[in-house]
Parts: sequence; C-alpha cells; structure tokens
Amino acid sequence: MDYIFTVDIFNEGVDIPEVNQVIMLRQTESPIVFIQQLGRGLRKFEDKEYVVILDFIGNYTNNSMIPLALSGDRSYNKDTLRRYVQEGNRVIPGKSTIHFDAISKKRIFESIDTAKFSDVKLIRESYQALRFKLGRIPKLKDFEDYGSIDVLRVFTKFDSYHAFLQKVEKEDYQISFNSTQEQLLKFVSQKLAGGLRIHELLVLQSLVQGIHENNINQDIMTPVLQELQNSYGVRITENTAESIANVLTNVFPTSVARKGFNECVCITESEYGYVISDTLKRALGNDEFARQFQEVLDFGLRRFHREYQNHYGDSTFCLYKKYTYEDVCRLLEWERNEVPLNIGGYKYDKRTKTYPVFINYHKSEDIQDTIKYEDRFVSPTILKAISKSKRTLESEDVINAFEADSRSIRMDLFVRKNKDDNESKEFYYLGRIHSTGKEHAKEILMADGKTKAVELEYRLEVPVRDDMYDYIVNG
Repeated sequence: MDYIFTVDIFNEGVDIPEVNQVIMLRQTESPIVFIQQLGRGLRKFEDKEYVVILDFIGNYTNNSMIPLALSGDRSYNKDTLRRYVQEGNRVIPGKSTIHFDAISKKRIFESIDTAKFSDVKLIRESYQALRFKLGRIPKLKDFEDYGSIDVLRVFTKFDSYHAFLQKVEKEDYQISFNSTQEQLLKFVSQKLAGGLRIHELLVLQSLVQGIHENNINQDIMTPVLQELQNSYGVRITENTAESIANVLTNVFPTSVARKGFNECVCITESEYGYVISDTLKRALGNDEFARQFQEVLDFGLRRFHREYQNHYGDSTFCLYKKYTYEDVCRLLEWERNEVPLNIGGYKYDKRTKTYPVFINYHKSEDIQDTIKYEDRFVSPTILKAISKSKRTLESEDVINAFEADSRSIRMDLFVRKNKDDNESKEFYYLGRIHSTGKEHAKEILMADGKTKAVELEYRLEVPVRDDMYDYIVNG
C-alpha cells in the first residue's frame, strides 16, 4: 500500500478518487479543515467499497464535525445535525448508508450541544476558504455553488453581506452606503432572503424592474397577486394583499422590532394603488446598492424555488420544513407579528380564522408517571396535546378547537424537539390537524395538582413520515 504524507496542501483542490485510507496526524478544531481532509477519501471509484479513517490525534473528539462532514449540510443548524445523527442513512444524501452506534450518538449529541456554530470565527474561516478557491470576493451565489457555509448565517450574524465585507475586506472592499440603504439591505437579508414566502420578493423584484423601465406609477400589487395565483398556485385570500403591504411598510413587526427597521418602507399607497416608496426609489438610485439589493432578491428567489415551492395543499407551508413563530405569523397572513409569550402553545387569529398549534415535544425518562402532563404522539396520526392552563371543556379556545371544522378554522401543527436550544428556534411543520371532538378530551390537573387544563386529541391529515416520527418521539 502506498502513502502520501502532506501538510495542508492536500486539504482541497486535489482529487485522487482511489484513496481508500486517510490518516490524520495533525490537530484541527476547524470543521472546514476537517471536512476538507475527510473529503480526500470520500470520492467514489470503481471497486472502492469503503474508506478507512485513522485519527491518531483525536480530532474525532470534536464529534460535531462528523455529521457536518458526512451530511453535506452547511447550515450549521444544531437541530438538523441531531436529526441527521438520529436518522443516519434515511437522510444522508445519495445512496450511501451510515450507522451510528448508541455510544457514538451520545458523544456526538454532547458535542453538538456545546459547539459554537454561530461563532464569527467559523463564518470568517468559511468565507476565507471560498475566497481563496475563487481568487476574488465571492458573490452570494458562489456560497451555494461551491457548498460553502449557508449565507443566512452571515446575514444573521452581520446584518447583511455588505456589512460582513466591510469587516473582513478592509482593503479590497471600499463600498459604503447611507444608513437607510444599510437598513434596507439588512431587512431583505434577514427577513426575506430565506425564501419561505415568495410574495414580498416578487413585489420588490417588480419594483426594481419598474425603476429600470421608468414605470413607477403603476399598481404593483394586482399583477403580483395574479402571478402568485397563476404561476405558483398560491391561494389568494382577502388578507393577502394587506399581509404583503404590512411587511413592506414595516407595520407587521412588533413595536420593539419595528424600531430596528423604521426606514424600511418599500411601498406606499397612491391613487394608482401600491407603488414604490420614495425611500426605496432614492436608495435604488445608487447603482451599487441596486446591484446588491437585486443580488439578495435573487438569492431569496432561488432559495424559494429550491426549498419552499412545494406547498402542502393550499397552505403556504411545506411539510417537514422549519419555521419560527414570526415565520408562521407572516405566512398565515396575520396583521401583526406576535411575541412567542403571547402565543404560547397555540393562538387563534379571528381575522384570518387560523389556529396554529405549537408543540415543544419532551420525552420524559419516567414516562409512565408523567405522561398525562405531556403533549405526546399516540401514533403517527394521533396527537394528545394539553391546552393552556386554567382551561376547562367550556373555555372559548378549547371549543374553537373542538368546532374548528364547522367554523372553517384552519389548524396547523408545528413541532420542535428541544425548546432550550438557543440556536434552533424553528418548528417542523407537520400539516393540518383536526380535533377528534369533545368525547376524546378530558379535564386534567397539571403537575402542581391544582391548576386545571384540558387534554385534547388531534388527528393529523397526513401521518408523520417515519423518519421524522422516530426523531421526534425516540430521538
């Protein structure tokens, strides 16, 4: 057997698919470097059935790097990595298989819990690796094309790509914008670029095109609504236009969040209908700002088409995709965002007749003693959920759940595994649910033995997919 010993120079850019053994003799705490080194042995080759990794230095002790390297996921989302480890070959890309034994899982989970995936160092390192590969400052599209870190991490940590480049490219990036332009870039980067809903992206895209075509005094909302319905099959309600307008006029956020985007009024109502605001029009007068603004819009549109186009039924959600409380409020077309404390486990919105249910799924080790106080799946189609405290069978929100179908109230289910994870705040969307009625509900006392609540039973329209069910219930 032949061996090649190198220091750094084979980390990337070298493709020798015959390699079937990798020996690690240098320490690294960098997920980027670890993935690159491991990748030297993961190339396919005829008659190559496996690769052996011999780690003499103990890099494996930073176990969170293992699922990062094998999954191909670059979002650095802890919940996504936990699910990957739990499900193994059911979510691994391609036809490969992988299995983690119980001890390995435990150690990897512990490593994921303590990993600092929001660390600025990780973002900078990922960026520098991509910049070195390209020989230039990367475009947003380059991060996706070359499998680098998810740009949403950059947006979350630095407000926008422009703000990030100002910090890391002090010599080669000399572009500056005024405070309004910087705030607008932050708004589209943090609130819209994830691509969860295409509505606002299409409006802004049309506004930019209108500037180029010198056509700014024409209603933008009507043609966008038609495009949403005809090209994307989006269910347009009487609240859709108002929902879009609330987001693009900074009415939707909570009062505290609104202050951070006080200049982000992108459209205004005129005698023609909704048209571009003077604020956005002036900002787009700067060619470099217009280019970067369009680049973020393009990023969001690509993300929507790749990740969020296949909606469940006539909803604006995708099964098994993840959403925050704010995302749910926006996609359900609520007039205002609600802080999580006001939502709790569920909230009924009279204006839209929507009733999202949020479950923090906890698996108690002493399940027999505590099960009656917990939300729990009985099967992939049946969920037992506890109402808010101080509720009875006659409470208004409980009756709304019982009679949701007859009252044309739409109930959607969102479940997350670990509410205490400060980085993974999203819920998995599991589809529409229906109460099985009062006869399957009962009043209970909470763990304190004094506070009343109601245990309701819900039937899911679509059984939870096997891998997701196993992760939620057994993971």
